[in-house]
Amino acid sequence: VDSAMALWLNGKFVGYSEDSCTPSEFDLTPYLVEGENKLAVQVYRFSSASWLEDQDFWRFSGIYRDVYLYTKPQVHVDDLFIHATPCNDYKDGKLSIDFKWNNENAKKLAVKLVDNEENVVIDTVQEITGATSVFTADVENVKLWSAEYPNLYKATFTVKDENDNVVEIIPQNIGFREFKMDGNIMKINGKRIVFKGVNRHEFDCYYGRAIPESKIAHDLEIMKLHNINAVRTSHYPQSHAFINECDRRGILVFTEIPGWQYVSSSQHWRDICINNVEEMITQYRNHPSIFMWGVRVNESQDDDELYTRT
Repeated sequence: VDSAMALWLNGKFVGYSEDSCTPSEFDLTPYLVEGENKLAVQVYRFSSASWLEDQDFWRFSGIYRDVYLYTKPQVHVDDLFIHATPCNDYKDGKLSIDFKWNNENAKKLAVKLVDNEENVVIDTVQEITGATSVFTADVENVKLWSAEYPNLYKATFTVKDENDNVVEIIPQNIGFREFKMDGNIMKINGKRIVFKGVNRHEFDCYYGRAIPESKIAHDLEIMKLHNINAVRTSHYPQSHAFINECDRRGILVFTEIPGWQYVSSSQHWRDICINNVEEMITQYRNHPSIFMWGVRVNESQDDDELYTRT
């Protein structure tokens, strides 16, 4: 929501958000009543975040991305962090997934992984107790993700409670790839990247900033036809629909946070900038297409806190 919002349910204040470029999530449970409920959103055109998010684009206030309601079961995954890296000279892959659970109750996690030809690579179940868990597996003859060959593995995480009832199913695309700096050379999977990139604003001449997924897919199709292999999301995180399409089509993404240039210029804005970095990375870190994060700091400052927290 641009630039800020306050939320009420049945006349009760639920919460407030100013980070307009990443999703905001609210727990409605304490305010629900049986029967009809009334959800109200107040949108503020200008807020204390307006200066920080004052990027070079047409300013349109309002709700410009999807809004949806969903429920969570009594046992569910709060967060997962995927590490899918090549190994053995890029011939095989190592998969490690960090899970955070909403409670320490006993549960079962079934993990199934299939490649882009529907071959089952992993199909296993592990029993879990505790608020965190780690799943690890080796993948032989791995199909790596790159802009030229955007190979994606389809993972399905099925959660069962202590009574063996299926309570949650999470689908997730996974791409095995390695990005690294070799001296001053950027490499994907050990090969030098030749960037043919563009800047992209989340904007359309007919839809403004509320862009349908079909238009996003068309944009990326045109990019691929013109041999464009990289996008800089100037100057804020763009929608999950866009990043998902970049995963599928093979577009390298350099994503930024609003106000990154202010991290080093003012201590007054430092905490909110760090918060925006954390929100961006937490939301988008499992996408193989994202190879770089737009964060710049003044090297003369002590930035250990910034790098440690992000």
